[in-house]
Amino acid sequence: MQNDNGVSWPSAIVGLGVMALVGAIAITGEVKYSVDDFIKVWTALAGLVGVITGAMVTYFFSRAAVGQAQAVAKTAAETAETAKTETRRVTDQARRLHAAMQRAQAAAPQAFEKDPVLQKAVAETVD
Repeated sequence: MQNDNGVSWPSAIVGLGVMALVGAIAITGEVKYSVDDFIKVWTALAGLVGVITGAMVTYFFSRAAVGQAQAVAKTAAETAETAKTETRRVTDQARRLHAAMQRAQAAAPQAFEKDPVLQKAVAETVD
């Protein structure tokens, strides 16, 4: 089950477990070692803690953005397909109208001779 941000409860538990592990290391180091020794241990672990922290932040805070981007991409693809279908429909309709105008010109050429708009409609081709 996911919440509104796209984070599922198992991944949240793993994240809390990793934070608890880092906290346990810090507390154990403070209790077991002197301040100087603890600083040395923590310095050695600082890179690892930084990578873990960065990975968690990236994982939890980028999932919502990725989900939104995928939704936008899906909507864009649907819109493009709709536009393509509509373009085909309009082009077919324009071809039929052009053919009808040519038949009308053949039936009544005198009407087309007087009207420049009708002449242009018959002369233009539909691609």
